[in-house]
This record gives sequence, C-alpha cells and structure tokens, in this order.
Amino acid sequence: MAQDEQGRAAPRQGAPGDATQAANVTSLGQAETQSPQRSVGGPAASMRLDDWIAVEPEGTITAYSGKVETGTGVRTALAQIVAEELDVPLARVRMVMGDTSRTPDEGYTAGSLTIEMGGAQLRKAAAEARQALVERAAAHLGAPLEQLEIQEGVVSVRGAPDRRVGYGELQGGVPSTARSPAVPRSSASRSTTSSA
Repeated sequence: MAQDEQGRAAPRQGAPGDATQAANVTSLGQAETQSPQRSVGGPAASMRLDDWIAVEPEGTITAYSGKVETGTGVRTALAQIVAEELDVPLARVRMVMGDTSRTPDEGYTAGSLTIEMGGAQLRKAAAEARQALVERAAAHLGAPLEQLEIQEGVVSVRGAPDRRVGYGELQGGVPSTARSPAVPRSSASRSTTSSA
C-alpha cells in the first residue's frame, strides 16, 4: 500500500467515491451514470439530495448512509427515521450503508453518534425529498400544497381520493440536483397520514 511522508496510507487513485465510480440507482428524477464527489459531515449545501435519498420507480426508497451496522440496530433505526419522515412503510426503505463508492462520507461509526448525527442528516435529507416530491405532486395534480396529504408514499388531494400520485410516479425524468430548505416533521405529526 502506498504511504505518504508521515507513513500513513495514501489515497488510491480511482478510489471509491470519486467521480469515476459508476452508480446504478435511479434517483429522485435522474438516472445516475457517475457518483458525484462526496464530502464529510452530512448534507452540505454542495451535495446533491440524491447522495442521501433515492426514490425507485416502484416507490421503494433507498437511503444512503456512510455509517455501518455494528450489531446495535442502527440500520433499522436509520430506516425508521427515513420511513417516518417520508411517510412510507418501513418495508419500503432499503438502506445502503458504508459503501464508500455510493454513500456520503460521514466519518467513522461511533455508537450513539450514528443516530444523533447520521440520523439527523438522513432526517433532513428525507424532509428535503418529501418537500420536492410534494411540490411535484402539487404541479402534477393541479392542487395547492396545503390541500395535499401523504399516506404510505402516495400524495392525494384532501377530499378527492381519486386525485393521487405515488412517489415512484413523481420521480421519473425530473432531476433533483438542487437542495431546498425543508423542516423535518415534528414527532407529533409523524403518523400514517400527514399533511404535506
């Protein structure tokens, strides 16, 4: 292994996470052909939302975390955070963890910090994804945001259950490279049906 002048392992050329690595996930509106550069510390303004959350065409949510499962249940806990924020069943959330070519660089995994910091980062990203999806739903359904509600990944117009669209249908063909400010839902508003 190559070393730098202090004897530390030097980064490899073409290391996972650089712009040469291919990705194979259809993300919020755009098929990825290459992974963007990753940065340390969570959903920074320069990072794409798709680095954290992807919505598959069938409505499955893929969440990316640089943390790893160490036997403490963090995979389930992080998936629950994403499911609650997006109002989807837990069974529809798939976690990709610790894959340096596909996940954000969140530093090392350290006990409770995984939930405290990594969970907060995923919750923020999921809130941004929910906001983007609801805005797309408003345009798709021709309804104001305040008239929309979400149940199990389906956005519908309150009082008109036939006017609805699923997250999977909303993501197709619309890029999601920009970050938009969004406030995570309060614990009191996390239920099976939420107002958009």
